[in-house]
Amino acid sequence: MTDSSTLKEVVRHLEAHKRFISPVIKNLDTGETFHASELNSRVPKGVDPSQLSKDRRRLDLGELVCMPVLGLIPPTMKPNTITYINHVANWMLLVMAAFSPILPVRWQMFVLCLCAVVNFLCMMLDCLDGMHARATNQTSKLGEVLDHWFDAIHVPMVCGGVAFALQFSTWALTITMVLQVALYGAQLIVYHYQRVFLQTSGVEGQALTSLIYIWAATLASYPDDHYLVALTRTGLSVIGPVTMIKLSWYFITRMDRVQLHDLGLIVAVCSAFAALCIVGILSRFEFLLVISFISFRVIGSYVVDSVLQRPHPGIDPAIYHWLIGIILSHFVAEPIPIRTFFSRLVPLIGDWSFDSDVHQLLPYGMCVDLGLRNVAQFIKAKPRFVQK
Repeated sequence: MTDSSTLKEVVRHLEAHKRFISPVIKNLDTGETFHASELNSRVPKGVDPSQLSKDRRRLDLGELVCMPVLGLIPPTMKPNTITYINHVANWMLLVMAAFSPILPVRWQMFVLCLCAVVNFLCMMLDCLDGMHARATNQTSKLGEVLDHWFDAIHVPMVCGGVAFALQFSTWALTITMVLQVALYGAQLIVYHYQRVFLQTSGVEGQALTSLIYIWAATLASYPDDHYLVALTRTGLSVIGPVTMIKLSWYFITRMDRVQLHDLGLIVAVCSAFAALCIVGILSRFEFLLVISFISFRVIGSYVVDSVLQRPHPGIDPAIYHWLIGIILSHFVAEPIPIRTFFSRLVPLIGDWSFDSDVHQLLPYGMCVDLGLRNVAQFIKAKPRFVQK
């Protein structure tokens, strides 16, 4: 047995040679390593380091639910494959939730219950890609980018799906969507400028969303003027925005003037499109898609620039161009029927009822344009994500 004098000699030896000891901290999500002396420089002023990771005293719902499933995933499966599957599932969820109100009552109840299941699966997949990457030592910068990059469009899609399922009023829908984008934008702006990702209760929130879908399915059998329906819509349309404002304030108090300016631009742009929805220029579904793709383009680019550690150029000017174009097409230009462009094709494809006008397709064109721009930026930067 080693006596106390021997232990003291070991301690003195280590203290004398501590200049040769290089403690290294490894980020298990990205595989990045840095010296312990850099830790203080990576923690923003006024931020408790315990906020940089999940509180171990709190029940980790994601780990509790996903750990039994983790062993069923083949070790050869790429974590990014799970991320792509999650993206497809989120689109399925959005379509089912958005169109559920127009279905017959029985089908509406069935689809909303299915939304609850798919939403919970999306939550699990969002956790499993990172857990699988760490368990199989496949962490990478590419995986980190894909996770947060897709979240930039998943977050407003999930929020909008719930609002549609509960048949929020237009005012409640627009306010909730704008605040949700502002919240995630604030989180990514802090991540971009301060190089730290402050944790929120996203997993618990998405699990709660599944319960809301089940409750919405229950309410589908009640008439719209029933007090439970009115109470649920009013309560959630108030509680949701208030919670988002409270969480956003948590990030706002840690921002400087430049970061507040960036967040203000995001809120202003989203609010402009919200105004178009309120006055009837954009339909509710068009607004949901437009806000989702604005979030994808703007906040997604923050993700790419943050991982590459390069300055963010600001909001894509194309968003302003589309905003002006949509406004002018409704208030200045004469409506142009789509039939005008297909008149010569009638003998070939038949006399289809192209009764819509061109300006009604502009929101969808905007979504396609912003999506392609974001994908092009990602493809251009991808070699830097995968390099060793």
